[in-house]
Parts: sequence; structure tokens; C-alpha cells
Amino acid sequence: MRIEVLEAPPAELLAGLTSLVGNICPFPGCADLPSRVVEFRDGSRGRPTMESSLLLCASHSDQAGRGEIGSGLLKTIRGLLKPDRGPKGGSRSLATRDEYLATIRDRIARGTRSLRGVYVGPLPLHPDWYFNLRDGATNQPNMDRQVATCLDAPGCETFLIFRNSPRYAEKVRELVPAELMPVLVAQIIGRIDAVYGQSGSNHMVCADTGIFHIPVILDDAVITAFRSTPQTPVGSGLLVTDPDQVHWERDAFDRIFAYYCSEVAGVSQVERMKEFVRSLLTGASSPE
Repeated sequence: MRIEVLEAPPAELLAGLTSLVGNICPFPGCADLPSRVVEFRDGSRGRPTMESSLLLCASHSDQAGRGEIGSGLLKTIRGLLKPDRGPKGGSRSLATRDEYLATIRDRIARGTRSLRGVYVGPLPLHPDWYFNLRDGATNQPNMDRQVATCLDAPGCETFLIFRNSPRYAEKVRELVPAELMPVLVAQIIGRIDAVYGQSGSNHMVCADTGIFHIPVILDDAVITAFRSTPQTPVGSGLLVTDPDQVHWERDAFDRIFAYYCSEVAGVSQVERMKEFVRSLLTGASSPE
């Protein structure tokens, strides 16, 4: 595959890529301003397209041009920027938040040998009383209790990326009375140790996934969430059961997961998670 930094990209291509990524380089963990178009394509030259191009910052475009960033990772990043990448066949729209959450709960309850996904914070590691408290406040059962069962199931391989976002801490503080916060923190930390062990696990990583659209991925289904803005709750979703698309999503997740793990090699993700959870007691935000 040929990788090239375009010195003079077509204006419509630059405009389209800019609308896709905004003002942040989409490379994992990067927050620099995107400024250069990188094209990656098989075969002969031709007019560059949206599907075969990325808008990256100066540093990552230089690395791509030198071949230090593989075409596989570039293609994965480009694919993860599209929220509606599911096929027309083998899919079903989930018109409401309730239907989105119910679909995840039901698909997990049927039995799955694997689960992959991204969380704003350690919600599936919360105690049962927290789930009861939140379900009562929202008047709807959530998906986290069901995801928690996967963490305990020996036959279910679970990979989670925890964003550890300030939005998680805000939501928890809005719901949990101050006098119960020390109890919640202690129980979450105990659950972290029980699930991931003192030495950590290669099944979780703390990382900010930025503008990537990463769905919940099960053995035979992908469930994508749609929001009106990045900060608003899920409003609807899409269930995809096409085997090829499920396979693509699983491979894309694993490639991004492996990249994040390589970036934090030698840093205990368990201790990083615990530090973030302890910040609930102080009001400070731990580094993501």
C-alpha cells in the first residue's frame, strides 16, 4: 500500500476531512492541530478520496510519510471516525435510548464468549447498590450490570478501554450522597482488585479514545450508539449482525487497544484506575 503526504490536497477533500476530525488530530492520544492530508491506497495513483485519506497533525503525518505508522493502523483510524459504517444488510435501527440499552442487555444475557467496548469511567466495576440507585433515578435499567456479569464469567473474554473522563465523575457526584462516597470508592477499588488483580491485566487500559466511534462488540453483533453531541446521553443506536462487519470491528478494536497498551507499557493500569477513582473523594480529576 502506498502512503503519501499530499502537499496540495483538493480543496473539497481538505474541507471534508476537516469537518470529520474538527481541530484535533485523530491519531490515538494526540491533541495537536491537524494540518496535513495523508493518503493511503492500494494500486495505482488516482484522485484522492475521503475513504483513503486522513487529516493528521504535522508530527504524525511526517511519521506516516516515513513509513513509521503502518497502513493498517491508518485504515483503522479512518474507519473508526465513521459512526454509520455498518452495512445496509444485517442491521437494525434502535430508535431510542431504551431500545439501545435493552438490546445490549438482551444480547449479553443470551450468552457471549467475548465483549469489547469503551467506558467513560469504571461503571461496570460499581457495586450493585449503585446500579439500583441509578436505575431508580433514571427510571430505566442500564447496561452496566449486565456488562459486570461478563467480567465475572470465566468463559467470556472482556476487553475494555476506560476513558476516565471528568464527565464520569460529575455524574457520580450528582447521584451519590457525599456521606456514601467513601463507601463507593472503597468498593470500586475492591472490585478493581478482584477483577484485574494487583499486578494488572492485559484486558483493560486507561486511555482517551477521542473522537473515535467505538461500539459494543460481542461475538455475533456490534451495537453502535448515536448522540446528538459528544456530551449528551445516547439517543439511539444501530445493531449490526453482518459477520464481515463484526469481524472488522473486532479487528479494529484490537488494533487500537494494542496501540494504547504499547503507549502505557510499564505503567500499572490498575493503579492508574484506582488513582482516578480516589479523585472522587477530593473533587480533583486524575490524568486520563
